[in-house]
Amino acid sequence: MSGLKVRVIRIYQVPAQKADNVGSWEMVLHDETGNRMHASMKSDVYTEKDLNIIEGCLYKIKIFIVGEYRHNYKTTKNPRKLMLIRQTSVTYFEDSDFPRYMHNFRKIHEIVSDIDVDDYELLDVIGRVVSYQPPTFVPSVSTKRMDLKLADPENREITFSLWGEHIQPVLENLEKQDSKPKIVCVQFARINRFRNTELKIATTFYITKVTVNGDSDIFKDFLNRMSREDIKACSQIVTEEDGDEIYTLFAKKMADVKSLRWLTDIKKASTYWVDGTIMEIESTGACWYNACKNCQKKLHGDGRVLRCSTCGEANYIDNYRYKIEVMVGDSSGFAATFLLWNTQCVTLIGKTAAKMKQLSEHSSTLIPKAIKEALIDKRALFEVNAPPVKGNRPLDYYTAQRVTIDQEILDIYGTMYTGSQHSTTGGKDVEDGIEVQQPSKKDGKGKEKVGCEESVELAAPDKDPLNAIECVQSPTKNAKGKEKVGAEDVMPDSEEHIPNSAAIEDVPAGGVKKKSSFDAKYSSKSKKLKIKQEK
Repeated sequence: MSGLKVRVIRIYQVPAQKADNVGSWEMVLHDETGNRMHASMKSDVYTEKDLNIIEGCLYKIKIFIVGEYRHNYKTTKNPRKLMLIRQTSVTYFEDSDFPRYMHNFRKIHEIVSDIDVDDYELLDVIGRVVSYQPPTFVPSVSTKRMDLKLADPENREITFSLWGEHIQPVLENLEKQDSKPKIVCVQFARINRFRNTELKIATTFYITKVTVNGDSDIFKDFLNRMSREDIKACSQIVTEEDGDEIYTLFAKKMADVKSLRWLTDIKKASTYWVDGTIMEIESTGACWYNACKNCQKKLHGDGRVLRCSTCGEANYIDNYRYKIEVMVGDSSGFAATFLLWNTQCVTLIGKTAAKMKQLSEHSSTLIPKAIKEALIDKRALFEVNAPPVKGNRPLDYYTAQRVTIDQEILDIYGTMYTGSQHSTTGGKDVEDGIEVQQPSKKDGKGKEKVGCEESVELAAPDKDPLNAIECVQSPTKNAKGKEKVGAEDVMPDSEEHIPNSAAIEDVPAGGVKKKSSFDAKYSSKSKKLKIKQEK
């Protein structure tokens, strides 16, 4: 048997996922016809010294097993892979006539236009760097991210996100003071669908390889296809200082920062930002579930191997993810149930579900104390998916799509309900075109009575809502029969901001008695959304 002749396109090591497991060596190969195949071997079978395999070189492989390819992301279109065992022989050889197919580039405009794109198939892209954002730390995954804008010779652009250890080598090259175009070759990048509207590419764990201004012919060919104007322009790569994408999203959607009161009357389905505080945890079951590594649906049953009933994927290791319902309230006096999924929970809690499960093994409750301490009384900005309310029946819950606890953002956008201000005109609240009829109160003589509760006015974006409360009282008269206005009639602008969850004490000496917004509006007896307007 002469053996299988292949060229090594990529070799990388995957560490063990559990302490009692071993890692593996993974390779992507191609044969004489250009067909690609994946090969795997356990790390305890071959060490790096034993292998001595170099990317781009030729090898003969003898004695191996053909098995099913079960990885999440596909390095090839082949559903099978080679499994190398202790009896496998890997021998180096040379052949100048053996073809070289090291890259399989996809065109940028095809990716951006979603032409024949498989979300789980890894692909190769080459482009020049147009701009980049400095690295930013992402709390939900405890690592850094840096975004590049890559362009092809026709100046069609795509965003490329680098994560973790991929950042530093690329950043050092970009910061070099020279006039050369920065051409980036990305091998085995994954597709990232941003909010289901824009397609990006990103590094994926251990397999992605990023090369800047390499020596191979692909860089020379790309440079020859560039125009002189583009080559000249490459001497100045734009650095986008605002590295955190969420700042840009807030700037674009500032008008969508709403109060919970506003959400109860919306007429148009969309996503909105809400500034709120978590009051309590509403989940009655476990805070996490074992998820399929492919489709993230819940796995059922016990055993060493769990097969997903949704996509059929075989799962060999546990993949715990959060799912928690919380009650959120804001300073408009309303509260609602928010459903938080894994990414949002990791941001708020600061630990993965697997880590939290490990730390809570001896907990006697379904909701560990550590989760309660991490969530309750935590203030955040939530982006929620809010369809219109049908009739007078409120939604059972809102799904939170994004969460930020960045203090700088909270300081800027806190207590700002842009577009949610309402004024009282003729007993009606006008709120972004939504007219809400308020019941009028009458005194003993049948005349309409105006009280403090009916004249609450939400603050403009540059004011604190609690500092904007004006209490309009019935005028009192002094001994001479003239109207008398007391200092207690208007709350001073200098009063400090009172946290959402704090109770407001009674004002002494004839002042206006105020109640906590949450005490007045939210009933703790119900575990679903309850909205009570003060009458």
